[in-house]
Amino acid sequence: MLSGEILDAVPGKRLEMTFVPGWTGNNPHTSRCVYEIEANGDICKLTILHYDLPAEATGVHDGWSAIAASLKSLLETGEPLAFAEAG
Repeated sequence: MLSGEILDAVPGKRLEMTFVPGWTGNNPHTSRCVYEIEANGDICKLTILHYDLPAEATGVHDGWSAIAASLKSLLETGEPLAFAEAG
């Protein structure tokens, strides 16, 4: 469903990778994601940056919001959020 290559990694701090969506057809547009982790008092702050998105990628914000919410749930409760299957 998704592929990519690691472009840069700083363990515990930063991950940069290409983002190639497999659900868009035979010629997917490659974009770039950067995940940054930084200490913020007793917790960590995760920033997700997504670059080089085509104009038609209108659902990306909602997708990242859902993924971040599920990750938060997983870290707090041990259980990710349940999502309906697409299709």
